[in-house]
Formats: sequence, structure tokens, C-alpha cells
Amino acid sequence: MALKDFVPNPELHRMAAHELPDLDQLARRLVVLERLEDDVVRQLDRLLDRQGQFPSELTARRITETQTKHLELRREMNTIRARLLPIMRVPSQ
Repeated sequence: MALKDFVPNPELHRMAAHELPDLDQLARRLVVLERLEDDVVRQLDRLLDRQGQFPSELTARRITETQTKHLELRREMNTIRARLLPIMRVPSQ
């Protein structure tokens, strides 16, 4: 079957307006998370430098906490990007 012959079943793709994601809100949240990620990465770099110069259990614990926070941010960002993927422009090569 060719792609042009494909006719989607409209019953499978119906959603009430209130069930649709607010794409503007998702895009804004992604921007906020990207900026927050930059801050977390800078904080992690500082902690790693401090741990290299003056090792301590407190700094090691803060590194672990910051890495966990960074991982959570990345997961949320990836989830949002997946929801925005149908409308995102892909840069042409």
C-alpha cells in the first residue's frame, strides 16, 4: 500500500479540545528547563572542581544530588521534546 493510499481512521484520532496539549505552554516550559539546566551544569562543574581541590563527603553528596537533579531535568526535557516533535522544525542540512 502506498503512502498516498493511506486513509487514517478518524475515529482513532479524535480528541476533545481540552485533552489536547497546550503546545505554547510546553514550549515555554522547555525554555525554562533549558535555562535551568545551564545553571545546574555550571553548579555541577563548580562542585566537581571543589571536590578535586578539597575532597569532602559534603561535596560528594552535593555532586550526587546535583547529578540526580540534572538527570531529572533531562528526562522532563526529553518528554516535552517528544510531545513537541510533530511541530518542531528540523534544521535542513
